Amino acid sequence: MTRGTPIGRPLAALTLPAVLVLAAVLGMAACSRGADPVPAPADPTSSSLDALSAATDLVNQGRATALERARKVTEGLERRDAVDGLASAGDRSAVRSADDAADTAITMALGALDDLGPALAAYQRGIDDLGRAATSSDLSTEQRRLIGTVVAAVRAEISATRDLASAVRAGVPAYTALAGHLDEWIRRARAGWYRNETEAANAYAVLVGDTRAALDRVRAAVARADEARAAAGERTTEALRAARAALAPLTTRPTELPPSRLPGG
Repeated sequence: MTRGTPIGRPLAALTLPAVLVLAAVLGMAACSRGADPVPAPADPTSSSLDALSAATDLVNQGRATALERARKVTEGLERRDAVDGLASAGDRSAVRSADDAADTAITMALGALDDLGPALAAYQRGIDDLGRAATSSDLSTEQRRLIGTVVAAVRAEISATRDLASAVRAGVPAYTALAGHLDEWIRRARAGWYRNETEAANAYAVLVGDTRAALDRVRAAVARADEARAAAGERTTEALRAARAALAPLTTRPTELPPSRLPGG
């Protein structure tokens, strides 16, 4: 099963300093004209970039949370699948050692699954705000285009993550049945029902028999959904990387002042 993709360097790491740098430039420009050091009226450029910075903060926070929730969901299923594999091989000792941790991971996975919906909703709000902020005339056409690519990529990633959540929810009954089979098999193993691994494996195959086909379907569906989510996440990461490069000039505008206005001048 594919694990979550790296988040990548946050876009906000560039846009927030950009706002601060531009605000400083505006204040220094007033001093260079000999103006009195009084508070300047709100500047539309600074306000526009403030909105862009706030939106990217929401996007980064929303994405980090959504990726973490998705990771916990898939990790929980993987831990249960690993125990199923051990039981299928009749390895009674290994199953007993791994089963409690798998139970904990599944519990965490179901909690993360419940939390994934609100996390994706927050991620969606952030990208909607970013889409609105990116219409600012203070950005170049190319900057607006690349941010638009980020918006489209994130929306696709959100949709793919929702598909993963749906696939997992559809598979919960099969995994619940599997947990019951494992508990019964472990109980019997502890009671000495199985003399060796072969007997244990054969008995487990019988116990899980009616559930195995459903499990196979669920695992295939979850794997497809998670692969699609991971691919969408890679496209988002690439879009963020390109947008960062395009926005980098906003953080490097000159801030020169006449010597007489520099501190100590």
